[in-house]
Amino acid sequence: MVASFSRWINFLNNHLPWLLVMTLIIIESGISGDKFGPSFDSSDKISHFLIFGLLGWLLIRAVFKQKNTFIQQNYFWIVLTVVAVFAISDEIHQLYTPGRYFEVFDWIADMSGAALFMYIYKVRNKI
Repeated sequence: MVASFSRWINFLNNHLPWLLVMTLIIIESGISGDKFGPSFDSSDKISHFLIFGLLGWLLIRAVFKQKNTFIQQNYFWIVLTVVAVFAISDEIHQLYTPGRYFEVFDWIADMSGAALFMYIYKVRNKI
């Protein structure tokens, strides 16, 4: 029973942070932006860069700890693919939110942040 509890705590420690970040992104993307038009100011792109950077960091942290050999050998590309699909789905979600728009530059900021933070994680942890 203790081993089962320990595994559950380990799972939550590894996966809950990135799941919460994804949830917060989905919630924020669903908030109406009627008072805003397409945003090309740098603060918007910086926000995208940082939040998806955090997502990339948390995902690579969780995925690298998996025991599966294929996942361990390909963790960087697996995480980058997951972030790319999630980021594009976030932009598509905004098409259905009043006052929000699909912006390619947001997706570019998302992917740039994720890739850089993942790279920093990889270098920092010597993996």
